[in-house]
Amino acid sequence: MTKEKRAFVQEYINKLYEKLSLFYNAEPEASDLAERELFDLILEIRNVFSKELPQIDDASLDANSVLGILKLYLINSQGGEASHTTDTGNCLREIADKKIFISHRSTDKEVADLLEIFLTKCGISTEHIFCTSLPGNDIKAKIPPEVKEALKNSVVNIAILSQAYYESAYCQNEAGIIWFSDAQAIVFALPDVDERSMQGFLNDEYKIKRFDSRADLFTALDIIRPHFPEISAVPTAKLNSNVEHLVKGYLAITDTGKVKNASVHQSNEKYHEAQIISVWPPVNPQFYELDHLLELDEDTSQDKSHWICDRFHKFVLHEKDRIRFRVKYTNFKDEMMHGDKPIYDFRNIIPESDLKVI
Repeated sequence: MTKEKRAFVQEYINKLYEKLSLFYNAEPEASDLAERELFDLILEIRNVFSKELPQIDDASLDANSVLGILKLYLINSQGGEASHTTDTGNCLREIADKKIFISHRSTDKEVADLLEIFLTKCGISTEHIFCTSLPGNDIKAKIPPEVKEALKNSVVNIAILSQAYYESAYCQNEAGIIWFSDAQAIVFALPDVDERSMQGFLNDEYKIKRFDSRADLFTALDIIRPHFPEISAVPTAKLNSNVEHLVKGYLAITDTGKVKNASVHQSNEKYHEAQIISVWPPVNPQFYELDHLLELDEDTSQDKSHWICDRFHKFVLHEKDRIRFRVKYTNFKDEMMHGDKPIYDFRNIIPESDLKVI
């Protein structure tokens, strides 16, 4: 390869890096434009190099795949065409085949869609994500060939558990394959499933994660990162923003009632009284610590504190207020950071809408 040709290839590599960086750093309102510009550049590169690199036409419209092929082209240009063709083909197959498999009940599709969008914003191409929201999944018992193929190629399996998931024979078949697979498993649960209600293959041997837990979402990214190192190219600020958008989107879905709340539903005839002894964060608080542990329907033996959770500021509450309320549902958390201070083994209390300051 001549010096001029090498410079020409390197120029396209630099352009692709630039567009990829702009896409990762784009604010939500500008992400569509950044995605179109990245897509246009990938098409241009495929057109320019289609004769020189026939394998590039078989690549998905994935910036990281195209970058890998161009880099190998430069590296192998001194080692002979045969070596270049074989190495590039093997690399392409390895890149294209690996999957993140997301198993969920079709009734929970909105949550699965949020997760898929989150993963793509964190640098993972949609070509590498397989979601099982296929029409008719709820009435099938046999797993179709395309799902079997995706499970075979998966490097990370993600299950989104709900009571509806456990009621589906189809989902239980997928759960069995995930349990048997050597691929790493990440188990998220919707509010109507907790450790005590887990069953079947995906039982309480798995530590469940929650979509409203920022710590759990970052843990999931850390599990996925070794298989998809492109996550590391996304700036920390952008990852934080992506996590915030997923949490807010998920809470919006739960607030509409489209996701069932929660396995720890309470008898809504029972009223509780408590005093607020601290709030978090100090400005526009969303969490209010109560002065004692509530008597609830579920086991609270591990609970160290109870907090009223009001993420959407439905109530006007202050420190030292005494409140009277009914419990809608609760969520137990083992750890969360309040600033630099970790809070351990606490329970968020989501109240009914008739909460009053007394």
